[in-house]
Amino acid sequence: MANDFYWDELWYEVQELTGYLNIQDLHEWNRLETIIDGGIRNFYYPPPSSHSYGHAHIWSFLWPETADNLTIGEENFSLPEGSSSIGGQIMISDSGSYSPVRMVTQSRYRSLKVRDNDGKPMYFCVEADDQGDLQAKFYPTPDDTYEILFRYERAPRTKLTVEQEGTATVNVTGTEIAIEDTGAFTDTEVGDRARLTGNDIESGNVLLVKVTELKSDNEVVIEQEDLSDELSDGDSVEYKVYNEPEILGGSQHSETIRASCLAFAEKLVDEVPGQHWRWFAEIELPKSINRDKSLNKPRIISDDPTSKAREYYSDWDLRWQETDL
Repeated sequence: MANDFYWDELWYEVQELTGYLNIQDLHEWNRLETIIDGGIRNFYYPPPSSHSYGHAHIWSFLWPETADNLTIGEENFSLPEGSSSIGGQIMISDSGSYSPVRMVTQSRYRSLKVRDNDGKPMYFCVEADDQGDLQAKFYPTPDDTYEILFRYERAPRTKLTVEQEGTATVNVTGTEIAIEDTGAFTDTEVGDRARLTGNDIESGNVLLVKVTELKSDNEVVIEQEDLSDELSDGDSVEYKVYNEPEILGGSQHSETIRASCLAFAEKLVDEVPGQHWRWFAEIELPKSINRDKSLNKPRIISDDPTSKAREYYSDWDLRWQETDL
């Protein structure tokens, strides 16, 4: 799926900074992809900052909060897609009052399951299912549709992934250039990035294009009228259509992400941090950290002033609680 969140801006700005304005080979393509990948990861997992008391800031959008319901008689609960871990406890609702479900080790969970009881869950462990996706396993087995509230860590993708690839025939009609491959473009969307190579492309150059129109599952139109200088009707090309990663953080952090990518490019090209790194670390990153902190206020989930649940989510306590043995 194409991503509208300024991926192209990152790509072209890094191109300009590095001088790779016309990608001629796979080395330059890979170099650009490495820079953008590194820049995004540098933003997701930033260096320690005085604005985070000398620690590396952890973004709230990488630890989203979610609420769901357990199923009666079902001990297994699938965590959201893309989860890499969970906070140190889960809060469970019983008649409007929240209480913690404690995380335990898998061995401790198995020892508890020797007594196969039903009731309000008090413990859980996390393990991977047969497909490698994370799930929480509760004990006792739920005897009701309890609501649970928790935070989990997202494992964001930062690289382009190949969505479709193959060999296609070029169809040139006037200034319109299309590539045809029977039944190959069922998942393609307008805006997807594509890479073309082949013997019919001069000197083995890499053509970087975008899909501008979906004619059918068999045929897509690609951008750039001047490709007619490179391609002729009936030419054969090898293509790869890429899926761009979702860039997390939203537009409120877009300038920081852009600054991080340029800083990463500068560091690789010049081999030393320079003005772009200072702009990222000293200007944009502190602004984003302060914005994230201001939006991540403690949440009160109980009206009972005597309830410890009022302290739930007082900043990031869930992430640091130790697993019970």
